[in-house]
Amino acid sequence: MFMASLSPLSPEVLYEFRAVCGPYHEVVLLRRSNAPAQPVFAMFRTLDEYPMGDLFAPYPARPHQFLPRDMEWVLEAHPAIRWALIAEERRGGLALLLDRHPDVSIDPAKFWDTILPLLDQANALCHIPAILRHDLIVFTDPARPLPLGVKGNPQRARSIGP
Repeated sequence: MFMASLSPLSPEVLYEFRAVCGPYHEVVLLRRSNAPAQPVFAMFRTLDEYPMGDLFAPYPARPHQFLPRDMEWVLEAHPAIRWALIAEERRGGLALLLDRHPDVSIDPAKFWDTILPLLDQANALCHIPAILRHDLIVFTDPARPLPLGVKGNPQRARSIGP
């Protein structure tokens, strides 16, 4: 396990990175008995730790630093993509769940021409022996978009499931 201090988190927040799969880690918040305020433990009073559900991977230039969602952000730069979620596939590829903007229409042939360069850019950020492949892309049903959390981001656990 790796203990660190993320700049977006308050120094009062105790947490650790826990290995999930390969180089991917999950942030788990830990209860502090002497902490003045820990909102998550005020809501979940019986828990002593709270897994955040977001995956982090080592940043190539600084392996000790973890940055979330880099590959997904590249794909979300596409005008027709609202959200992208990457899931492990276990056969050398990473499955990709894409949520399209409902109000943006694009010709399917042109869509693939515009998304493939973004897949290459995202794969350039991946330093594990797995890549995003076009045959592992799944699109969400426009009638059932990805479930969003309070901050407006997709909820990974509810979207991908166990």
